[in-house]
Amino acid sequence: MKQLIVALCWFACTGCVTYPVEFCPGYGPSRQLTNTLLASFNTNVKLWPTGATPETDRLKDAGWALSKWDERRVVICSKDQATMRAFLSHYRADGSKIATKDVLYVFKRVEGEWIIAGKSRDAL
Repeated sequence: MKQLIVALCWFACTGCVTYPVEFCPGYGPSRQLTNTLLASFNTNVKLWPTGATPETDRLKDAGWALSKWDERRVVICSKDQATMRAFLSHYRADGSKIATKDVLYVFKRVEGEWIIAGKSRDAL
């Protein structure tokens, strides 16, 4: 019993999520940053230095019109870092789906501000 109490105290003190992730400090900022990222992508704001990548070229060639988050889930969270798994779909103007991608984003709090610190290869 003593070991169980020690283990529970250790998890509570190390920032391990033992409560619904929606209450984690990184939950809101991670959703806000990915909302802004997708809004910029959908309005054709240039996210890359050259304005295009092989991926954006493929999407345009396939008739891409819009992208949407199917699901976003913070899977790891602490007071200064969060990792989100997201499913992103790309659509044509007629509503038909081009592709769905399973992507990861890593967020960090740097000097009080949340930033996207890393992402999987297929992420926006």
